[in-house]
Amino acid sequence: MRQLLSESVLLSVLGGTLGLMVATWGLKGALNRIPQALPRVNEIGLDARILLFTLETSILTGILFGLAPALKISQTDLQATFKQGGRGTIGGRSRLQRVFIVAELALALVLLAGAGLMLRTLGQLSAVNPGFNAHNVLNFGMSFPPSLTSEPPAALRVHFRQITANLESVPGVEAASFLDAPLPMQGSDTVTFWREGEPKPPSENDLHWAFDLGVQPDYLKVLQIPLKQGRFFSEQDTEKSPTVTVIDEVLARKYFPNENPIGKRLNISSVDQQWEIVGVVGHAKQIGLAEGAADNHPQIYYATVQIPDKFVPTWTINSRFVVRTKGNPLATLGSIRTMFEKTNNQSTIDGEQTLETIVSNSVASQRFIMTLLSAFAVLAVLLASIGVYGVISYVVGQRTHEIGLRMALGAYRLDVLRLVVGESVAMTMVGVVIGIGASFALTRLLAKMLYGVTAHDPITFAGCAILLVSVALAASCAPARRAMRVDPVVALRDE
Repeated sequence: MRQLLSESVLLSVLGGTLGLMVATWGLKGALNRIPQALPRVNEIGLDARILLFTLETSILTGILFGLAPALKISQTDLQATFKQGGRGTIGGRSRLQRVFIVAELALALVLLAGAGLMLRTLGQLSAVNPGFNAHNVLNFGMSFPPSLTSEPPAALRVHFRQITANLESVPGVEAASFLDAPLPMQGSDTVTFWREGEPKPPSENDLHWAFDLGVQPDYLKVLQIPLKQGRFFSEQDTEKSPTVTVIDEVLARKYFPNENPIGKRLNISSVDQQWEIVGVVGHAKQIGLAEGAADNHPQIYYATVQIPDKFVPTWTINSRFVVRTKGNPLATLGSIRTMFEKTNNQSTIDGEQTLETIVSNSVASQRFIMTLLSAFAVLAVLLASIGVYGVISYVVGQRTHEIGLRMALGAYRLDVLRLVVGESVAMTMVGVVIGIGASFALTRLLAKMLYGVTAHDPITFAGCAILLVSVALAASCAPARRAMRVDPVVALRDE
């Protein structure tokens, strides 16, 4: 008994050590994929507490799972065992093994279902139209010298127009725009308003609201947002011309149903101005791809050059530019830096990033959960397949005498195949049924992370069940072939 416990604990500790080595290697890759929005990401790592927990768990596991067989061996009648040899059918000795394998199969199905749902979610999100073309778009912020903040608003307007013109002169740049608003997928600013001809609501809470974006005339070219009606801003829209605005199709449908919004006016409460609507553009997702219908808020565009003077100095504190290039945006970044060094060496570029990266990051949480569940699912399926192989091999070894007797009495090899594979199928189907029940209960926890697929998606569950059954059948093939090659004469020789 002492020997069996020692071997069990030794194997368990070796397994725990190997697991720590794999965890150390896997953690480096996992940290690169963890969304930065996840709380306390910087604190994730292996420390003394993890090492102690792993050691304690390994020893406890070795004792727990080594104690039962050790006790069973200590109570065994060796004389009866030697007389029986390897003959007879299996009994209670394999029942516990079957229970463990069924549990492994059920757990594997739960993890497969979770990974499958997240994989389908990513597939659905990849087909979502964000309302703009993120390909070949670079965005970056700019840091300006403190002296620029003291410039009068008129000079700042000229300065920012000149920056945009210089950007568009860089080889490989097709269009550029200053953006006085958060980038798509990175938040939003809001503005309140009411329609011309309507009485002003008595309370601020009763006003209509929308996301507002301050842009330059080429913004539509940079993001390739479709123009649905009217026109976009032009160089003729200046601080001295009538104040105009462009709305998106969501605002047009919501506040101008069954009428043409072009020429209508909006009273903007924050600037105490009336803006005339001159165009309607397509809706661009401002929050994220995974938001679905929740990212369907009205949007109002205004020309940055037309905002009141008191807001202009804020451009020098928080300003971003978006640039569409003919090729890889990052390949053009060097030329853009060179241009700024020649034209305005006191300004620096920071936070450069492609818009494709921003769109990809908007589904980083779903991608991380899918990767994590997939890794656990692969390990669970691997362990389950090894377990099925081990149990079926044990069954074949215990039933060698029975199989030889069956074949001596006229059973065909196909009958033996059915007998052995039947053991695998029976365990697998029980595990699948239990796993599906558990998955229906647990995948609801992923409901908020899913998009375009329900937590009880039948296609995902059917696919996972088929995959698990296929793996289990494959794992039983080698023991089944060995059983089919049993020589009845050899099997019955000791009889």
